[in-house]
Amino acid sequence: MKETALILSFLSLWISTKMDGSQVQLFAFSLILTIGLLHGANDLSIIRKVSNSSGIVGYLLWYVFVIIGVSLLFILFQPLTLFLFILVSGFHFGEQHLVKYVLKPSRLLSVLYLFYGNLILFIIFSINLNKVQQIVFDFSGYSLPVLLVYVPTIVLGILVLSFFILGYNRNLLKKEVAIELAYFVIITGILYLVSLPLGFAIYFVFWHSLPSLRDQIKHLYGKTDKQAYFGYIKSSWPYWLISLLGIIVLYWFFSFDHYDFLNVIFYMLLLITFPHVIVMHRLFNSIKTES
Repeated sequence: MKETALILSFLSLWISTKMDGSQVQLFAFSLILTIGLLHGANDLSIIRKVSNSSGIVGYLLWYVFVIIGVSLLFILFQPLTLFLFILVSGFHFGEQHLVKYVLKPSRLLSVLYLFYGNLILFIIFSINLNKVQQIVFDFSGYSLPVLLVYVPTIVLGILVLSFFILGYNRNLLKKEVAIELAYFVIITGILYLVSLPLGFAIYFVFWHSLPSLRDQIKHLYGKTDKQAYFGYIKSSWPYWLISLLGIIVLYWFFSFDHYDFLNVIFYMLLLITFPHVIVMHRLFNSIKTES
């Protein structure tokens, strides 16, 4: 899957050189709204599977309740909600990257997930600082200081390297985890070459969503062949469509304030990330238990 992500990343990089700025944005948004959005559209099936329950109403109400709660939190405490969104997203990204290298669970590794995923996010922020500052200001009215991006990036880099070494020395991580660092360097190089929309799309879709889809499908269907992928799409497309319509409504609503479409996508991700992270964390714990 990493090799596939690498090929698709360079292919997208090449395709972007044949496009103008607006076409690149359209390409990036298309990736996010199709594969990116799809990877979180089957959460209800996953939570039913890991909970060994056939009911769906209770989980649907829980999912909606969490989204409403996040919405209220964002309305009341916007900077705090954005901060929590970054932390939770970082943990989720880090877990997806590293869980396959775990020899035995540890709180140290949970902290590493948090640091590693947030390091990737802060690298994206650092490379696209002006655009990120504008997005944060649009959402919260808060002017993001430069040092609040650059300093955490450096600190996280030092912590991640230290925790990698510590985890390996304590026999918590497989030696193959070294390849993850090599891919990390490649991801960083690609991010430096593209705009924020395309950089986020390449990382979010190819390096996070596709591996996540594979994990979900394998757990739900016990295999990852063509039939399993079609089964996943068949069961998830109604929720994907609802999410897509939600983004369209949000864009219509925010268009009165002249918000960029990328802002609307980030806001939608903010709403659905919190319940999705809980579901995927339970999925990974279920996989560990079964193995």
